[in-house]
Amino acid sequence: MEQFELLIPFVGIIYALSATDLLVSAHRIIIERKHVKVDIVPILWAVIAFLFMINAWWQFFEVNANIELKNAGQLFILSLLPMTVFMISAFSLPHTIKSNLSMWDYYDCNKYPLFLSHIAYLVVIPLIMWTFTDMINLEVIIRNLAFIAVFVSLMLIKNWAWHFVIALVFMVIILYSTFQQTLG
Repeated sequence: MEQFELLIPFVGIIYALSATDLLVSAHRIIIERKHVKVDIVPILWAVIAFLFMINAWWQFFEVNANIELKNAGQLFILSLLPMTVFMISAFSLPHTIKSNLSMWDYYDCNKYPLFLSHIAYLVVIPLIMWTFTDMINLEVIIRNLAFIAVFVSLMLIKNWAWHFVIALVFMVIILYSTFQQTLG
């Protein structure tokens, strides 16, 4: 079996679980909408989580074409990317709907694990590049450090407008990046 044939089921299952978790949570919110006070900010972060899935899955094809796994440790490092995407998805929307759920309150209570998952995702990208290519891309590291600073600010600042603007800008950046990616 080729490396690609071995990796696709493993990575595909993790991304499928991410999508399932996000979609089931969205479904519960829609079904229980009478008991939910909807807020746009967590919805934007859920869309961003889905875009992360698309981006990471697409990048996986590029990574797979350019690397050869030599041991289980490298598989572990490579699997960190889909695992962090799963965590981002898991914390984006509530799993259970209690009466009178405020999505903003849920978001506010879960912003630490949500943004720590985003930070982990940004740390994993250079780690994968370094592990498989012995290359340290300073531009990627600086960009990711800037994003990490923004995520830390989101954990510390409670202002709704700040969270809305950052989520909107971040979604546009990820959406733009999604349409710029090509294979090869």
